[in-house]
Amino acid sequence: MTLKAVSGAWRGFSLAKETAFGAIQTVDTSLCFGGEPFDTEPGKVWTNADEFTGDIAPTQTQALTWKMEGKHSQLASPHNLALFLAWLMNSCASAQESVGPPAVYKHKVSMAKSVIECPTRTVREFDGANYLEYPGVACAQVSVSCDREDFVKLEATMIGMGKETIVTPDPTRPAQVAESYLTFGDADIKKGGTYNGTAVTGGTSIAARVRNFKLDLGNGAKMAYLFNDPTGFAGRAIRGRLLSAALELSLEFEDRSEKTALMDGSTFVLEIPVIGKTIQSTYKYEARFIFPKVAYSKAKKGVDDGLLLLNAGFNVLADSTYGALDIWIQNSQPSYL
Repeated sequence: MTLKAVSGAWRGFSLAKETAFGAIQTVDTSLCFGGEPFDTEPGKVWTNADEFTGDIAPTQTQALTWKMEGKHSQLASPHNLALFLAWLMNSCASAQESVGPPAVYKHKVSMAKSVIECPTRTVREFDGANYLEYPGVACAQVSVSCDREDFVKLEATMIGMGKETIVTPDPTRPAQVAESYLTFGDADIKKGGTYNGTAVTGGTSIAARVRNFKLDLGNGAKMAYLFNDPTGFAGRAIRGRLLSAALELSLEFEDRSEKTALMDGSTFVLEIPVIGKTIQSTYKYEARFIFPKVAYSKAKKGVDDGLLLLNAGFNVLADSTYGALDIWIQNSQPSYL
């Protein structure tokens, strides 16, 4: 028996969403990743344990459904942020900003309220032993976080229809996009100001006080298994009723302004612009997270080695004009859905 190592593993995604659930798209971008490889497994398994069979153990078993669940963990770049956030939120409007070279594109990612069925992509992975293909994969959750002296980190949770195919002959790894990872030094955090649907004007930077931030976004996606489909694979992916958004900051304590705003129920604009290296001319790699209307959900004091801290949480609310969240990403890729 020959042992297998995961050291040569890679993971690829279709940049275009599937035209129909499970309809395989060309896998044309690959990413590095951490954690476990993807896998399919039985979703619901039946045994005849509830039947009297004349024996003291079940005598039959059957897998009724199949599922694929996995996480993609990686340092964040504009490319992988755009890929997973557009996948999660199902709305990505892209426009060319400059012909370059290299060309520059800006992508506006926001939550599509009217779309019930989640977009799906085709995923391929080499796990060190086999080249596997997974169609009908939806993105259910994305987490973006960063600490001082560290990189911005991305983690995405994906769920699939449960179909897994060994690809033969061995496919070539898709191209990787050459972008630098984003760091804590690229990130600002701004409170207040006015959002006009494109950019925030005004506002005050609180970045010097921030020790870390974490944003968790989820669409409540789940797989639906349909009647008259004996395959055991899911037949569609359906999102939940609401976008779940949890934003937390750990700050060095300065005064009681956050506690006062919590008690008053004040709402305000919050922006986290992450600006990386130059693409060309005055254009830079960017990922701007803009919350048009947030309110404190907590402003709890803490202590670290005698230093007074503030652990702040936010309710992300829907603004009547601009919704709950706009994410503006700038890089050299033309589109993400």
